[in-house]
Amino acid sequence: MNESDLSAEECFRKIFLNLNIQNDYCLKIILSKLLSITIIVISIIVILPQIFKIWKKQSARGINVLTILSNLYIITVKGCYCFVRSFPLSSYGELIIIGIQCTFLTALVLRYNVSFTASNIFIVLYPIVVYILASGITPKNILWYLQAIGFPIFFTGRMLQAHTIYKNKSTGDLSGFPFFIQFFITGSRIFTTIQETKDPILIFTQSMNTFSTGLICILFLYYNSKSGIQKKQTNDKLKTN
Repeated sequence: MNESDLSAEECFRKIFLNLNIQNDYCLKIILSKLLSITIIVISIIVILPQIFKIWKKQSARGINVLTILSNLYIITVKGCYCFVRSFPLSSYGELIIIGIQCTFLTALVLRYNVSFTASNIFIVLYPIVVYILASGITPKNILWYLQAIGFPIFFTGRMLQAHTIYKNKSTGDLSGFPFFIQFFITGSRIFTTIQETKDPILIFTQSMNTFSTGLICILFLYYNSKSGIQKKQTNDKLKTN
């Protein structure tokens, strides 16, 4: 039997029961599975801080609506694509969890940055769209193309959010926690996707998602540190006076 034919269960037995830690292929498979489990567990809390922050402040200031919608688009299409292609749940399970959270976040952002009516329309229409994409009604090749065009939509959304932060010279009501977690998730998914699906479009989109999310993380660190320095200087002046 070739190494590439070994299942995750067989690799588990080789590594943990037979203590065969010299099998590079199995080590990669086990690492991929452990990373996938970690990603899925972490995804439970990835967007919740942002949702709670908006709910508490009753404001979504500084959050770009197009960024949120493009994020939901790519999560929805990618999740439905993986589901229809019958990929292992471990390779995309976080998309289901993050998708649910992102649905609530989108409804809140639409409510405070657009209108209450727009939020309600979204809540009604979104489940219908998910059903059409995941039930088999939509051909697989169409899902593939939706995946392909999803990248520039998502990437543009990320760049718009980065531009909003740069333009405002502030992160506003935007929470940095989801972006740092998503940076870890997308970066890790490059490795797990190579190991578990080998789908080129998923590998490409994960790589570019990591880049664009990393850019926002850098801006977040820069403006937060700059804000901290300015506050310290202000406090020092007040103490001096």
